[in-house]
Amino acid sequence: MRLSIILVSLIACLPLSAQAKRLALHVTQANVFNDAQTDTRGVDVQIDEKSQMLMAGFTDKLVGKTVYIRVNNILLLSPTVRGPISGAGLRLSTADDFDGKSPEEIAKIILDRKTITIDDKG
Repeated sequence: MRLSIILVSLIACLPLSAQAKRLALHVTQANVFNDAQTDTRGVDVQIDEKSQMLMAGFTDKLVGKTVYIRVNNILLLSPTVRGPISGAGLRLSTADDFDGKSPEEIAKIILDRKTITIDDKG
């Protein structure tokens, strides 16, 4: 019994930074965009209000670090966090590659899943 208490105490003291942090964001819209001015295409993603608050709090703790935004294990974006990421939407451009998928394919996957994830492990 005493050994169990010691082990639990030791595990509780392990740094949390060794564990990947991951957050699921609920998507309300995903629309393909074509920006003629910059000659880029991509997907505009809107998330619900609760996800906006969660993302701002999550990214506030990761300032200076790279985060990875994915859908269905496809890397969509990997920005370095300069400050809390807030707001109702994310603009994902084809400059981010989308694992070789088109913006139309990515928008469909996002709409089918209704969730994108953000984490701190590449």
